Amino acid sequence: MSLRPSYLRRKESISTLKPHQILAFTATADKHIISVINNVLSPDKKMHLIKGNIDRQTIYYKVIPTLSKSVSLSLLASNVSLRPMIIFFSSRMMCEKVACLLTKRLKEPICRYYHARIDKNERALTEKWFFESDNAILCATSAYGMGVDKRNIRTVIHYSLSSDIASFLQESGRGGRDGNPTMSITLISVGEKLHGKKSFTS
Repeated sequence: MSLRPSYLRRKESISTLKPHQILAFTATADKHIISVINNVLSPDKKMHLIKGNIDRQTIYYKVIPTLSKSVSLSLLASNVSLRPMIIFFSSRMMCEKVACLLTKRLKEPICRYYHARIDKNERALTEKWFFESDNAILCATSAYGMGVDKRNIRTVIHYSLSSDIASFLQESGRGGRDGNPTMSITLISVGEKLHGKKSFTS
């Protein structure tokens, strides 16, 4: 997890404006990110840190070992009670490929894809479609989420392993913002690494 370059340039604005007080908010941040934020916003003084518990009790975490992620995902996606659903991918290509695959297998137009390379207007339309639906499935990269607050996502699926624990918690936290139970499911295939160790032996 890293901060956007535009955020890192806030140091210049702060130096010019010289505000009396600065408040910074983030949903998840490890010690390194907190240190960077401190250095950007208050390089000469340690910030006063207020930290809450990031482990929301309404999110249930589950790891599903699988020989075929696409098959396991199809079974999960066909369960209407698990929708609305968001599926996270590490690559745009896989995001689009699986969205098309699910649309074909489910035989209903409830699945779309979302990533940073999509035209701005199309992204806005996709966000609106997903936000208003109670039955939608969105295949997305980490580009989805900033400023988007769909409260009734029932399932978050990690098709690809998150790059770090902070990213995993951020992605999982997209679900269940209405306070109702939600699932965070990670699909692990044979030979895939989890926290630096192989999850299965082949």
